[in-house]
Amino acid sequence: YAESQDGVHWTKPNLGQREIEGSLENNFVALDPAMKWPENAIENVVYDGEDPNPGRRFKGFLGCYDREPIFSRDGKHWSRPGLPKIPSQDESNLSYDPRTRTFIATLKQTGPLGRSHGLSTSRDFLAWTTPELVFHADEEDQVRAKQNIEERVANSELAPPLHFDPTAYKADIYNLPIFRYEGLYLALPAVFHTTYLGDDGDDGFHMIQLACSRDLHQWTRVGDRQTFIGPSNKGIGAYDTMQILPPSAPVMHGDEMWFYYTGIKYRSMPKDPDPTWGAICLATLRRDGFLSLDAGNTPGALITRPFTTPGRTIHVNVESGTGSLIIEVLNEEGLPIAESQPIIGDYSDAVASWKWGDLEDLNSRTLSLRFTLRNASLYSFWLSD
Repeated sequence: YAESQDGVHWTKPNLGQREIEGSLENNFVALDPAMKWPENAIENVVYDGEDPNPGRRFKGFLGCYDREPIFSRDGKHWSRPGLPKIPSQDESNLSYDPRTRTFIATLKQTGPLGRSHGLSTSRDFLAWTTPELVFHADEEDQVRAKQNIEERVANSELAPPLHFDPTAYKADIYNLPIFRYEGLYLALPAVFHTTYLGDDGDDGFHMIQLACSRDLHQWTRVGDRQTFIGPSNKGIGAYDTMQILPPSAPVMHGDEMWFYYTGIKYRSMPKDPDPTWGAICLATLRRDGFLSLDAGNTPGALITRPFTTPGRTIHVNVESGTGSLIIEVLNEEGLPIAESQPIIGDYSDAVASWKWGDLEDLNSRTLSLRFTLRNASLYSFWLSD
């Protein structure tokens, strides 16, 4: 257990719950000191401030294999109400969707091409649906795995796995956090690239990608399966050089999203491992910064699908530097009826002002927007009254 006032500087209070090397002076959380690994693992803790019972506002899972719902009033002292376990292998993730008041759990299981993930949901954290397979690797992942492994082996700045066998090169989905972001569900699949299969386990590394869904069941891989969070270079004191396990959800911090993830220096342990081989790492991203539409010196334009205007004020999240973004409002015939002043600069929430025309009389009309960018990146747009 650790806590922080700013999310960067952390303290580890003495909890006195579990004896280690003859001392209770440590920060380990023990629901029952008599329990041993893997039954005593407390996983995937979320905070639910809407629960009327103060003793249940922290929620989590107990056990490294299969997941038993447990509760806490403070994240340090946990109760075990004896609820049925949710079937799972040794990886799971948990998040809360406040819009639908649904708890979302993904649970590792075996699928068509190795490690895969099932979905289980609950409205009260007591009764859970039977896990349903929703995400697994495909043949395209296998093709790209071979390319990614070969590129990593050739890159002297990245730490190589200890063991290689080209006949074993493959990919599967090691971990799958899902969280709601605005009107979508986003996932951060940790794609495990296997470089070796041995009697004592496999060797390889993770690369975190992006996926999105509107219903939690049908998923689209995003950004041509580019790496979203990748390994740090070796030799700089970093921990996330081999295994990277993503968080269940980011933390909003002003206009940034903070992703706390696990970084581990090894998959197969060397003969003389660094005793501090793992850590919690932090990656930051601007709000809405998952993807962007980019243009260089040559202007580029995007026309949205027609939609009925939900408001009269257009907001954009844009980084234009010395470039610009111009917004045009198009009628049903595709003709411009308003044009914005150029938007120049870096803004998470810039409001369009109009060079000519406006949206005052356009409520409930069907319109399209044309965004023209030069030396700029557009992250998102939305409308308000």
